[in-house]
Amino acid sequence: MNRTRTLAGLAALALLAAGCSSKAVKQDSVGSDGVKTGPGVTASTITLGEMADLTGPFAANDTKITNAHQLYFSQLNEKGGVCGRKVKLDVVDHGYDVQKATTLYSDLARKVLGFSQVFGSGVNAALIDKYAGDKVLVYPASGAGPLLKSENILGAGSTYDYEVINALDAWLQDGTVKQGDTIAHVYLEGDYGGTAISGSRYMARKHGLKLTEVKIKPTDTDLTSQIAGIKNAGAKAILVSASPKQLGSVAVASESAGLRVPIVVNGAGWSGDLLEGASKKPALDRVTVAQSWAVPSMKLPVVQDFVAAYQKKYPNTKLDSNVTLGQSSAVVYAKVLQQACDDKDLTREGVLKAVGQLKNVDTEGLLPPLDYTVKGHAPATESLLLRPDASVPGGVKAISETRHESKDIAGYTPDYAK
Repeated sequence: MNRTRTLAGLAALALLAAGCSSKAVKQDSVGSDGVKTGPGVTASTITLGEMADLTGPFAANDTKITNAHQLYFSQLNEKGGVCGRKVKLDVVDHGYDVQKATTLYSDLARKVLGFSQVFGSGVNAALIDKYAGDKVLVYPASGAGPLLKSENILGAGSTYDYEVINALDAWLQDGTVKQGDTIAHVYLEGDYGGTAISGSRYMARKHGLKLTEVKIKPTDTDLTSQIAGIKNAGAKAILVSASPKQLGSVAVASESAGLRVPIVVNGAGWSGDLLEGASKKPALDRVTVAQSWAVPSMKLPVVQDFVAAYQKKYPNTKLDSNVTLGQSSAVVYAKVLQQACDDKDLTREGVLKAVGQLKNVDTEGLLPPLDYTVKGHAPATESLLLRPDASVPGGVKAISETRHESKDIAGYTPDYAK
């Protein structure tokens, strides 16, 4: 009798567990419109996850990216959404804490079709295997090259190494640096800095430059001692692949040390907030920003209309190029969803398949033409070169609205791709 009861109890528990599992992750099905749907998709909504850094070291940037995503999809919903469905964003804050992000992901992944944002190279590196297991498409809000090895990653624009290559190429062309000069590269440990330093190593080898590498941690906020070392090395220019606060420290410390040399920073390391306070003068005088996406001061109609709507919706939030980064990446993710809709397959597998069909993607100038048909490669390699300018919307202005692409890129194989 006891054995019979035990078996019956175990069977009931198994059925209960199966029931819970089926509720946790929606199974694929076909709707009345003939579109195959998966987790996060109903007859009326598509739910995407957003794992943002709203309180950590990159909060100044990512708050604007997240706001822009919410605004863009709100506008898209007013036009009918995607595939007759409204796009809903489920936003959580990981504060650039990898352990917290892992916990948040486990809960959110059960409820969404994919992720229109998971912010941060380190966070994405920790979760990359989970993306593959869950078959989700993720925009990483990162230009880290190693992430592109995964079919689950949706890049939007160039990676950090191409930004560095294009900036150094411009310096070489205008004589800012020349063969035999020493340049320094301050870069964060991890995939962000690791990608960027690949570009500077390549250009140093190709053009006979001496490269001083300065690896830092996300927690490093005072870079005075690093700048002293860079000055002693005789650097004629500094590249920075770090956070906005760390760029500010580089600018202030180099100014104080009398090291008034040009500085280039990846777009991820720039924030309009740097135009205020102690770092204002050196930032305005010596910094060039390299990135692939458009900025608020550009005269593109798609930019101007969105910027006006952003300022109306978020009047107390400072405007900078992270707003247009959010706009650009949301546009790309929406194009993938539309391709999946056209294929009548809004499952996770259908979304992943849709990416590989996109070539010469036109974003009306928000980004260079994008090509997703070559797996493992950045969808674009061109960069805008920008200068801080407090007088223009967003605080940064394109030196030229024509993107720069170094001829040296043709011979470049990234360290992370070898």
